[in-house]
Amino acid sequence: MFGYAALALNAGFSSILNATAPIFGAIIAYAWLKERLSGWRIAGLAIGIAGVVVLSWDKASFRGDAAGGWAVLACLAATFCYGIAGNFVRRHLGGIHPLLVATGSQLAATLVLCAPGIAAWPQEPPSAASWACAIALGSACTGLAYVLFFRLIANVSASAALSVTYLIPLFGIAWGWLFLGETVDLPMLAGGAIVVLGTALATGMLRPGVSPMRAARRTD
Repeated sequence: MFGYAALALNAGFSSILNATAPIFGAIIAYAWLKERLSGWRIAGLAIGIAGVVVLSWDKASFRGDAAGGWAVLACLAATFCYGIAGNFVRRHLGGIHPLLVATGSQLAATLVLCAPGIAAWPQEPPSAASWACAIALGSACTGLAYVLFFRLIANVSASAALSVTYLIPLFGIAWGWLFLGETVDLPMLAGGAIVVLGTALATGMLRPGVSPMRAARRTD
C-alpha cells in the first residue's frame, strides 16, 4: 500500500502518515484487548487524527488512479494493519521466538505478493542495482527490523512497540530532502508535529506532569 501511495505522495509525506501506526494500535488495543484509555490518551487520538486532516487536506482528491486522496487512504490502511498485527502478535505469538515470527511473516508476505508481482512484471527487466536495493530493503530494513520489532512486542505493549514510528518522519523527511530533492514546507512540518504529538499522547509515552522515562515504564 505504501508502494501505491508513492505514486502520488513523496517519501517525507508518507513517512509522517506512517507515524499514525501507534494511534491505530492504541484504538485496536482498547477495542480488542480492553486496554484502558485515559483522558490524555483520548485527547492524543483526537489530536493525531486532526494532524492527519491538516496534513492531507490539500491532497483530498480521489480522481485518477494515483490521486492524493487514495494514496493517503492507502497509507492509513497500511498503518491500520500495523495496529492489528502488533496487537495480534502481542496476544497470540508472545511466546514464540521473534526470529521465527519475523521469518513466517516475510514468507507469508512473499507468497501473497508473488502472483500480483508476476502479473505486474515490467516489460524491461529490473537492473542489477534495482535487485540489490530490493534485497537490501527486504533483508535489512524489513527482515532485521522485524526481528527487533517482534522482540520488542514480546516484552512491552504493542502500542509501546509501535512507538518506534516516532522516528520515521524524521528520517523520511531528511532522506527525501537529501537524496530525492523533495521540498519540505511549513504545512508538512506543522502537520507532522501535530501527528507525532497526538501519537505520543495516545500511546501514553507523553503524559503532562510525568517525565518521559517514567511514562515509558508505565506503558511497559
